[in-house]
Amino acid sequence: MYKTLEYLKYLYRSTNQHGVHSPFVFQWVTQAMYGKQEQDVHPVLKELKTLNDLKRKDLKALNRSLYHLYGDRCPQIILPGITAKAPEQTNRLVFIDLTKGAPPPQPEALVRILDNDTLVLIRKTGVPSFWRALTTHPEVHLTIDCYHIGYALKRKEQVKENFTIRL
Repeated sequence: MYKTLEYLKYLYRSTNQHGVHSPFVFQWVTQAMYGKQEQDVHPVLKELKTLNDLKRKDLKALNRSLYHLYGDRCPQIILPGITAKAPEQTNRLVFIDLTKGAPPPQPEALVRILDNDTLVLIRKTGVPSFWRALTTHPEVHLTIDCYHIGYALKRKEQVKENFTIRL
């Protein structure tokens, strides 16, 4: 019952590309998330096999989003709690899986390892407290909630915005 209620709240809050005012996010949503182009499995999805059990529409939107952001390059994947220090590479992706029951990192610790181009990819269901803390953090300027998947970026050049996109 709780999951159903959370999902209904998500549907009520969510929008499509017509509710997006950021050019960066509008392009991401229209060209990647809602895109129709079939693509091979992105190298990130080959590395993070735990994402392969997502619903088909979520997996396709994620795959197209990864191609939109990284092309066919595989960014360095950081798993908080496993990676001890932030690597010097600029092409990075931080992956957090909130569905496995492991405690999420502290938002402050996570933000310290982020640079302007690092994507935080969060596998989640609903709106857990960690997601809420991340969306309200002053240094995280862009979040996109797709219910099962969340995206967060520092993007200092962008005004702070939190989007809820319906897939």
